[in-house]
Amino acid sequence: MVFKKIFRGGGGDPREEEYSIEDLIVLERYEEAEQRLQEKVKKNLRDLYSHLRLAEVHVATGRALKAVDEYSYVADCYAEDGFYDKAIAALSRAAKLAPLEEGLPKRIARLQVQKQLEHSRSFFIDGLVGAATGSALERLSPVELQLVWKRLAPTAIVQRLPPEQLKRFASGLDLRSFETGRTIAVRGGTDRLLLLLVSGLVEAVMEGSEAGKGSLRTFTTGDLLGEWPLLEQRPWPATLVAREPVTALVLTRPGLEKALHGNPDPRALLDALRSQRNDQELALMVRRLLRPSEET
Repeated sequence: MVFKKIFRGGGGDPREEEYSIEDLIVLERYEEAEQRLQEKVKKNLRDLYSHLRLAEVHVATGRALKAVDEYSYVADCYAEDGFYDKAIAALSRAAKLAPLEEGLPKRIARLQVQKQLEHSRSFFIDGLVGAATGSALERLSPVELQLVWKRLAPTAIVQRLPPEQLKRFASGLDLRSFETGRTIAVRGGTDRLLLLLVSGLVEAVMEGSEAGKGSLRTFTTGDLLGEWPLLEQRPWPATLVAREPVTALVLTRPGLEKALHGNPDPRALLDALRSQRNDQELALMVRRLLRPSEET
């Protein structure tokens, strides 16, 4: 403490080098405190504590814009390391100092989205790790699981489901791969499964597996296929063929039951699985193509 240092050695003036940065701030010797802090951050740019103290010195001396710069830098560093709460707190301090700066609330909003996404990532990975014994997911390394998440993070199904529902959904999934040219599902078939495409390209065709024959449309990462056979007990509306090597997360009937068991809001999950309505769209396209032949 300052008083102990002042009276050390039986009295007399304290030696300047004995003052800490905190002492200088308490004594309101801000210029000296700033100089010492600048030296510290120059030696170690990631000394975030010193950056924060420097911001406080700027606030005390009426240099709000300099303080905003320091808080912004600290927020960026925290965000890079995944400490979103600390990053948001730093930017919130900056926003109070510069209430007319429109960019700061937008940055805070983006960080809140990233925080939510990170929360979802953790729950999704936990769900995949807790998938059924014998699942192909058991053979994936932590790095491979992260790659699955990275591909799916921007997709509609992940954005729509809250973390707890995302975990339940992931816990019922299995992983399957399909080589180029492989028929994944057959029009009129009754295989009870739903596909969430992770990578690759799937083409929906009227019949057969020949490219370009009765082609309807293609699907890729994030697309859901199979809500009709799994959820509605209806046949597949079109034939699906892998036009590139395809990786998909697959939800079967037992997986769906696992995801719904004990679920406090099963409708939220089921609505999300039905949300893209790709099977319905394919059925309409098939109906239009068949209509001329039906009329003749």
